[in-house]
Amino acid sequence: MKVIAILSVDEDVLNEVKEGDETTKVVSEFAWLHDSGIILDECHDLENSDIDNVTDEYQLLIWNKEKEEYSPVGQCQKTLEQCKQLAEVYLSIANSHVYDLAKHKICRRKIYTLYGDKTEAE
Repeated sequence: MKVIAILSVDEDVLNEVKEGDETTKVVSEFAWLHDSGIILDECHDLENSDIDNVTDEYQLLIWNKEKEEYSPVGQCQKTLEQCKQLAEVYLSIANSHVYDLAKHKICRRKIYTLYGDKTEAE
């Protein structure tokens, strides 16, 4: 089984515990997990590196009166401007019996793209 986990590392605490460069420190701290069968295959510093596979996407959410929760509307958009345009159009045509048009928001999320090794297709 492969699991993707994004972790926050307190560098001050890590510096007190281990010596060496940041990657070596993080890897050595995962050694105790190895005993439980959890192996660190790779690690990347997402904040201090120029990883080009991290992007943002934007989603329009409108309050659904029936479900009593925010519901996503339409597809995620690549830019905030596109999402605002979607909101303008959708709010003008949405069913006000189902949606509370005064309660809407746009949420942003980060998308991390991970590529595995290529294998031959049969």
